[in-house]
Amino acid sequence: MAAANGRKVFDLVVTRLPWTIGTNELREYFTQFGTVKACKVAFDQSTGFSKGFGFVGFANPASAQTALRKGFHVMDGQKVQVQIKKNGENSLGTRQLRITELLETENT
Repeated sequence: MAAANGRKVFDLVVTRLPWTIGTNELREYFTQFGTVKACKVAFDQSTGFSKGFGFVGFANPASAQTALRKGFHVMDGQKVQVQIKKNGENSLGTRQLRITELLETENT
């Protein structure tokens, strides 16, 4: 997800989230590392249940690095995984493939 000025909004991908964690809880947890400018937990539109992952964006990139340096993160009693959001991931955390990549895969 990109901001209107071309800067990325989300710095981190958080996976293995307990189903009890929503956007507000995710934001509240990560404010200990700095000012959170954007936060989103993915929910299934048909069931309304969490998909178990979310995204966090900080006002200062150093805050994301501080969160990554923490050995592990526990939310609602469950260890969650925190990673840098890689270029090429869409707002759902999945890598977007180009048609040429798909063709190369089929030909190998």
